[in-house]
Amino acid sequence: GRTLYVGAREALFALNSNLSFLPGGEYQELLWSADAEKKQQCSFKGKDPQRDCQNYIKILLPLSSSHLFTCGTAAFSPMCTYINVENFTLARDEKGNVLLEDGKGRCPFDPNFKSTALVVDGELYTGTVSSFQGNDPAISRSQSLRPTKTESSLNWLQDPAFVASAYIPESLGSL
Repeated sequence: GRTLYVGAREALFALNSNLSFLPGGEYQELLWSADAEKKQQCSFKGKDPQRDCQNYIKILLPLSSSHLFTCGTAAFSPMCTYINVENFTLARDEKGNVLLEDGKGRCPFDPNFKSTALVVDGELYTGTVSSFQGNDPAISRSQSLRPTKTESSLNWLQDPAFVASAYIPESLGSL
């Protein structure tokens, strides 16, 4: 069957499109919490420990047939990682540690900020704010040989609320 993946607070879910929506339907849950030290730092910075200092999954995208790419707010310290689709687990290195990447510029710090993300030809495109204060909106391309982002000095992103993005391949005969 087909699988629907859902990001939530401190967790991700894999729902079987045929079975999960029935009464008592089965699903898989993958916990991904912000670490205790980051939660403590978040609280020290004046954020609400229960509401703000959690890991809210804001990006969850197919990267390949075997992996998903995901990013979360991680208690106002955004992080990204990979999910092995076959066994629905976080990707790990040789030592068994979760493979984590800095999520700044890809995922908002604040769970209340809107953002959008899209993978096209293996490159991640995001629209988000890339600062703790939420005052540095940017559209960027990462996971690329030539990462780039909009310059804040251009001032053409005036208090944006990023809500969606889409890739529409050029059709034959288009301009």
